This record gives sequence, C-alpha cells and structure tokens, in this order.
Amino acid sequence: MTKTKLSEWVFFSAIILSILFLYMARYSINDYKKVTPGITEALPGDISYHIDYCTVQSRFILIQGWAGLPNGGINVVKNIYILDQKGQAHKLHSTTVKTPQIVEKKRNPAFSHAGFIASAKNDSGINATKKFVIELALNGKKNVVTYECK
Repeated sequence: MTKTKLSEWVFFSAIILSILFLYMARYSINDYKKVTPGITEALPGDISYHIDYCTVQSRFILIQGWAGLPNGGINVVKNIYILDQKGQAHKLHSTTVKTPQIVEKKRNPAFSHAGFIASAKNDSGINATKKFVIELALNGKKNVVTYECK
C-alpha cells in the first residue's frame, strides 16, 4: 500500500469512527428511562430533603439538592424522576454527592452522602412538567416525596 493510499484509508476510518461515536453518544447519554414508581408520599419526618436548584427547559432538565433518611446512611438507594403531563415518571441520570455540611447541621452521619445532581436531555418528545419525585429506598421500603420546581 502506498503512503497516499494509507493516509486516505486512515482519514476515511477516522471519519467513520467519528460518525459512529456521535451516533452512540446521541442515543445513549442521559436519556429518560420510563418508569412508573408507586408514588406514595412519605410520612412527615421519614425523609429530610432540600432542593438547591432545579430547572426544566425545552432541551435540558436539572435538579440539585440533598435527600436522606435519618436512619439510612450510605446504603440508601436514591432515584430521581420527572413527571410528564400524563403523570408518568421518567427516571433521570443522577450522581450522589458527599454532604458534610448536612451531617454537621443535622448532627447525623446518615446524611454523609445525601447530596445529588440529576439531569437529562429534554428532547425525547415527552411533555415534562416541573414536578420531580425523589425516591429513597432502604431494606425494601420506599419513601417518596414530590417537589415542584418554581
């Protein structure tokens, strides 16, 4: 193979791989996961939470805050959902954040990993509301609160 042919082949391969990567990224990152959890509100005192920031825009959804169970610790499973106009819940991609300031404020080490950031692209064709569902599960018991972004 000549040097020119080799460079053309490498260039063509790079173009194909770039297109493939863009396609995979477009359809796999931060997409909605349609779920309908049993949305039963938690009793007062079961969940402590605070929302620092939330936004529902035409192309992007983001919510940031903290939520925890007083007896939970790091074993709490945290799921964040957004509701659509039909009441269907769509799971957002979320990340847990350490929250030493909440541990200090609450005087409870169970809140050490209570922080979260959840987001999704908002172009999947669903009509999202500004209502979020925060679900905390521990030992098979689910505690759920709803929050409406102002």
